[in-house]
Amino acid sequence: MSSTVSKRKAARRQSPTSKKRPLVTKLSNKRSTVKGKSKEPASVFDQLGFSPKESRKAQLKVKLLGSILDIYRSKGYTQVEVAALWNKPQSRVSEILTGKLHLVRIGTLIDLLESLGADIDVMVMQAG
Repeated sequence: MSSTVSKRKAARRQSPTSKKRPLVTKLSNKRSTVKGKSKEPASVFDQLGFSPKESRKAQLKVKLLGSILDIYRSKGYTQVEVAALWNKPQSRVSEILTGKLHLVRIGTLIDLLESLGADIDVMVMQAG
């Protein structure tokens, strides 16, 4: 019986009609040019239609969350321990750690990082 099942699976893999379509459409990462100058590929947020301002904010939130997750994992914290540190319910900690960044502000993420013992250093560059 098991050989029949494996033969069916093999036949499905070879069948051209059994090709699965990707669940996510790949976004273009081609470089765009402006007046002959090469420009870095747009971020995912730009490609999803965010305004440039909202895109920059979202990118910063993602970077801050990445730092939070690095510390969280390296210190072996549980969500309950972090909830006590942050003075927030465990459910809110879960939402933040799973990337629901629309629920928090950049300043809040910085405060949370500091409460985990991180030193924050900000670099500002002039556009142009």
